Amino acid sequence: MISISNTQQAILAAPYHNAYLARVRSFIEAKLPQLAAELAEDGKALEKRVESGLAEAAALGIISEQEQVLYVVLAILYGPHFPSRKPWAREVVARHKASGRQSGLAQSLMDASVSTGGAGR
Repeated sequence: MISISNTQQAILAAPYHNAYLARVRSFIEAKLPQLAAELAEDGKALEKRVESGLAEAAALGIISEQEQVLYVVLAILYGPHFPSRKPWAREVVARHKASGRQSGLAQSLMDASVSTGGAGR
């Protein structure tokens, strides 16, 4: 059996991770150009927001690329860790966890965002 260390796994995964970050960043730049431009003025702010948004999505169990990108958009609009700070988002996450569903959290958050008007962004 071949054994690959964590360090080796990280080295092998880095190019794919970097390409994924670039794809998500390109999507944000295409769909939210004004916001992306504002974040770009601060050096690496957009990259940092994309990376932190993807990490938050993963921590919430969001695994599909479409849902992860949707979550990143919401995290850019509402700020880091918005589900813990926004009552409407906290409620959606709690309902989702209670339901035991494995997908759809980011879409449910988007739907709640639209229906509440962002509730004070």
